[in-house]
Amino acid sequence: MAINWGFEEVENEFIDLPQGMYRCRIKTAEETTTSTGKPMISLMLDISGHNQKLFYNLVFDASHASIVNQKLQSIYDSFDIPRGNMEASQWVGKVGALKTRKEKDQYGGDRTGVRYFLSKKQAMNLPAWQEPGDANTKPKSLTPPSIDSLDDVQF
Repeated sequence: MAINWGFEEVENEFIDLPQGMYRCRIKTAEETTTSTGKPMISLMLDISGHNQKLFYNLVFDASHASIVNQKLQSIYDSFDIPRGNMEASQWVGKVGALKTRKEKDQYGGDRTGVRYFLSKKQAMNLPAWQEPGDANTKPKSLTPPSIDSLDDVQF
């Protein structure tokens, strides 16, 4: 039996998020596990002034505790989350900032990902938070200001 569907061609409206620095808001924060059984907090992030989402997985790997703690501290500091707060549901709605990077997806294509989260000081010159998809609000810049001295910062 064939499905009765009135197919109509549509224009692809997806615009890749340019690399740069952006304010972001935690839309969802889920405590879960990786495929290998390690605990993880999976974040879905709204991007200020854009209809796009970015995803970030913080894996709690005891063999790399120092790196995990650096990443966790950067999330606490960027989103003004009290240090030690591991209740991911309390992170939802918090606004912080991040720097993006291009990375490979699981199919070998390019996608935009989170390079690192910015501290409050690093983010102070970014435009204020703007709701995604608000037709009356446009981001001040599609390419946010960069801080070249932080380009080499990696966690």
